[in-house]
Amino acid sequence: MKVKSGKDNLEVIYKGIKLINHSSLSPFAYLGKGQEDIDMNLGNFHIEDSVTERIPLKNFRLEEEEGKYKIEFYYKEDEEGLSVNIYEEDGRLRIRTSAPDYYNRCWLRIQADQDEYVYGGGEQFSHFNLRGKTFPIITTEQGVGRNKSTYTTFQADNNDGGGGDYWTTFFPQSTYVSSKKYYCHIDNGEY
Repeated sequence: MKVKSGKDNLEVIYKGIKLINHSSLSPFAYLGKGQEDIDMNLGNFHIEDSVTERIPLKNFRLEEEEGKYKIEFYYKEDEEGLSVNIYEEDGRLRIRTSAPDYYNRCWLRIQADQDEYVYGGGEQFSHFNLRGKTFPIITTEQGVGRNKSTYTTFQADNNDGGGGDYWTTFFPQSTYVSSKKYYCHIDNGEY
């Protein structure tokens, strides 16, 4: 693992692949707050997520000890931010995060090349390459149809809320595989 830092930028490279490319103009991490509204009918979920605050963590402090790195990403010097521990364990790069409890949203941006493909998210039926798509990772009834603009799905929604979506699946998984020959698995239980 290589960690390169300058005054305004930070890079983490693992096995020759740049995974983190942070700068104040393009931050790696964001913290925020939001309110979700989730309704369920017959195993079909209707989810609305309203983000009320999204703070770019433009600044960082880096500490290294015996090949393990601790990075504090923050917006202002006197405010708490996101603590990120990066280390190698069992031939894998591990990234552990923690943030103050008053934030309930966190975004991490993994470096991607323009021609990179991303596959995964569990058992998905609508798209093979998930690059540029948003996939909620939640188990839900498949519903009827996968396209809200079709007549069949429209009728299923109107009759009993049973229309499907492009992302509905019985087997979601917060893992993806990149065409750059690495995988990312996120091990948490939050929506």
